Amino acid sequence: MGVDVELHAMMPARPRNWELSRATLLAEIGDEEDILSDMISSLDPEAYPVLGGVDPYGDTFLDADGALAALAEIGRLKVSRPALPTPVIDGLERILQHCVQRPGAVVEFIGD
Repeated sequence: MGVDVELHAMMPARPRNWELSRATLLAEIGDEEDILSDMISSLDPEAYPVLGGVDPYGDTFLDADGALAALAEIGRLKVSRPALPTPVIDGLERILQHCVQRPGAVVEFIGD
């Protein structure tokens, strides 16, 4: 199942309600091949505190500040790990960029 990523216009309904959360959904990435999950669990949380802090088994939310920090970490990852699967990483990067550019938006990482 991996770690899916969703961009919401605002914090989605809690407790998690799939139907209500669709009302705020702007974009999403599925992680059927566990690419994001594997990448996240391999990160040193001290070197990558935002992405390394994503809970692979629960929900993790980032606001614009967190998304901006995650973008910087992705930039470093692209240099240090050039073999990372580009489409998935690029998709995550786009979602994070949209979050930074849209006031009130949040990124939700949804673990298994």
